[in-house]
Amino acid sequence: MNNIIANTIKYKIDKFIIVIGDEYITIVPENISSFIIYNDYTNAIIPLIKVTFVTSATNIFKVITNKDIVRFYVTMNSYMVDETGKKITLNNSMYRNVFRTYIDENTPDIDKELRDAKYTESEKMNSDVMSIYLYDVNIVEKLYTSYNNIFTNISVFEAMMYYMSKVISNCTLSCDVFDNMDNRHKSMIIPTMTVKDIISYIDSYYGLYDCGSIIFMDTNKQYMLRYDLAKSDKVITIYLYSKLDNKSIKTGMYYDKNNTYIVSDIYNININKMSLSQDLLLGNNIYVVDGENNIVDNINLGKSNRVIHNDTPNKFVKGVIESKVRSMDIEIDLSVTGIDITKLTPDTKIKVVFDNPQLTKEYSNYFYRIASVSAVISGAIEKDINTNIIINSI
Repeated sequence: MNNIIANTIKYKIDKFIIVIGDEYITIVPENISSFIIYNDYTNAIIPLIKVTFVTSATNIFKVITNKDIVRFYVTMNSYMVDETGKKITLNNSMYRNVFRTYIDENTPDIDKELRDAKYTESEKMNSDVMSIYLYDVNIVEKLYTSYNNIFTNISVFEAMMYYMSKVISNCTLSCDVFDNMDNRHKSMIIPTMTVKDIISYIDSYYGLYDCGSIIFMDTNKQYMLRYDLAKSDKVITIYLYSKLDNKSIKTGMYYDKNNTYIVSDIYNININKMSLSQDLLLGNNIYVVDGENNIVDNINLGKSNRVIHNDTPNKFVKGVIESKVRSMDIEIDLSVTGIDITKLTPDTKIKVVFDNPQLTKEYSNYFYRIASVSAVISGAIEKDINTNIIINSI
C-alpha cells in the first residue's frame, strides 16, 4: 500500500419529493432520519431502499391511500474529501431517480379520525414518522410485466437476452459468456410469468453457468455473471488491522495508481465458518466437542445424505450446488465508514489481508464475493456513510 491516496466519500440528499398526481410534497433533508440502501446480490435481483422521514399525518395518509400512483423523486450527490479536507463534488450523481413504493393491503388506517375531519387544520399538520420501501420505477415496472411465449430453435442466451431487453433501458449490461452458449433447443415454452420470474426460470431450468449465476438489476447497470466471478478482473483488497491507533492510516477507502483498498479495524468484523451447519445439511460426519469437559462425540449422519432428482435440461445442477456450498463455508461481516459504495458492485472480487499471520494464513488464501452491501445515510448533513459489507468465500 505504497503511495496510497485517502479520499473520504460523503453523501447528501438534495431533494426528496413525493408526487401524487399534480400535488408535489417536498420533504426537506433535515426531516429525513435515514436513507438505507440495501443491495442483496445473493437473494435479490434489484436494490432496496428504506427511507424514514418526518412529515404530517395528512401526508402519510395521502401516501397510503394513493399507493398505486404515488411516486418519489430522489436526488442524492456524493462528495469526495481528500486528505487536505478539500471537498470535490463528483461528476455523477449517485441517485437522480424516480421511485415507487409497495404498501401492504393490511396497512392500518393511521388517520381515520383525521379523515373524518375531527381535527383542526393545525392538528392535522402535527408531525409524524413514516418508513417506506422504495424501488426504481424504471426497473420494477418492467420486471413485473408478464409475458408468455413459445420459441423454436432458440438458445438459452437468445431467450435470456430477449427478456433482459425488456428491462434494460439507458443502462449497460455486464454479462459473462454463457457456458451453454451454443446449445439450441427445438422448443422452449415460457408460461405466463413476470419477467423477474422468467429470468429465474430460465436460469434454474436451462442453466446459464456451470457454477450458478449472479443476476442483479442496479439503477444504472445490469449484471449477469458467473457465481465464482472467474472472469472478473475487478479486485478490492480489504486490510484488517488489530490496532489502528498506531498506524498512519485510518479506516476508510484508499487508492493507488491501479488498486482500491479498504482499511478497517479487526474489531469491526465478524467471521462465521459455516462448515458445521453445512455438514449437518449435507449429512456428513460431524465431530462435536464439549468445551466444558473436552468430550468428543462422533455423530454419523451418513444415512441422511440429501438426494436431488434433476428432471430438467440443466446439466449444471451439481456444479451450482457445489459452488454455493463452498461460498457458504466462510462469511465475513464488516462495518466501515467513509467509503464509496458505488465501487462495491456484484462483479467485484474481494481479497482479505490481516496483520495477524495466523488469520492471514487461515482466511487470505481465498477470493471472496460480495454477498450484500447496506449503507445508512443521514439526509440532514454531509457525513460519512456507515456501510455494512458481507462477503462469502468462492
